[in-house]
Amino acid sequence: MGENTFLHSSRAWLNKILYGFITQTLFPEKTILVKYEDLLRDSEKEIAKILTLLGNPELEEVTLKGDFVPEFSKKQHSLVGKTPDISRANAWQSKLTNQEIADFQYYAAHTLEVLGYELMDTENTKVTKGHMIKQFLKEMWFKKVVNPRQYKLKRKLH
Repeated sequence: MGENTFLHSSRAWLNKILYGFITQTLFPEKTILVKYEDLLRDSEKEIAKILTLLGNPELEEVTLKGDFVPEFSKKQHSLVGKTPDISRANAWQSKLTNQEIADFQYYAAHTLEVLGYELMDTENTKVTKGHMIKQFLKEMWFKKVVNPRQYKLKRKLH
């Protein structure tokens, strides 16, 4: 069901990125880094890199229509099966608050920099201990109470 706060999302993202870093360290000849933005900007080049790594297999044209997305989660997965849109690469910048960006960067800043991302100026927005406690309690409330109820209800309706 995913994370509910940006502090927890950044920690979950770091854990996922860590698997890639470990794999790249252990098997550098069998690993490449593909960034979402690069895939959007020059998908042919990035797909060619992937195919080269895989030994240039013959591929049949594949079309994803999103038919495999459960009905109850189609709204949040509305872009599945759609053509990649370069404008989406930075859409988060206009949708997130300074606090949300500061929260994500609190844990993820060094990794973002290692990956070549420029950190956002959050206009002196701080991540205080009080804020962290509040976000932890919010995360637990959603994870243990709200999300299970909503998930169960959505599955019943569809």
